[in-house]
Amino acid sequence: PVTLRRGRIYILPTRLGGAFGLMLFAMLLGSLNYSNNLALGLTFLLTSLLLVTMQACHRNLEALIAREAGAKPPFAGQDAIFHFALANPGGAARFDLEAATATTADQPVSIAGGGEALVSLRVVTTRRGWVPLERVEIATSYPYGLFRAWAVLHPGLQCLVYPRPASDAPP
Repeated sequence: PVTLRRGRIYILPTRLGGAFGLMLFAMLLGSLNYSNNLALGLTFLLTSLLLVTMQACHRNLEALIAREAGAKPPFAGQDAIFHFALANPGGAARFDLEAATATTADQPVSIAGGGEALVSLRVVTTRRGWVPLERVEIATSYPYGLFRAWAVLHPGLQCLVYPRPASDAPP
């Protein structure tokens, strides 16, 4: 199991967050230019909302525990499905958590305080043999979508892909 600590979590503003920051800067310039104290108060209030949102987005991923939950071996040509369990040891609920690989993503899940959720990642297979799952990204944009926080895991999981059964084989 891997616990997501502060050093493993990255955070950047989304396009909406960047536009919000530019709007705040324009509001600051306008309110300073016209010496409007009410506009300055609104600008600082919205700036504090932005900073609290950044903290909440980062905290939504912090202390989550990710562990592997197995994989079902497919036939060649079918998708290999890897399962991960995300556990929330804290008392606060975690919302809109997404698990993704380079090519596929799972639906966002929410985890109650002290709960656990199972996410499934699909990897396309073309031939038989071992298929590795090299990189998994767990991300969130909660709340408001102004920031995106993510953590990258390298689980090193493998799934055995069986040969495809012949279509014209005798019974």
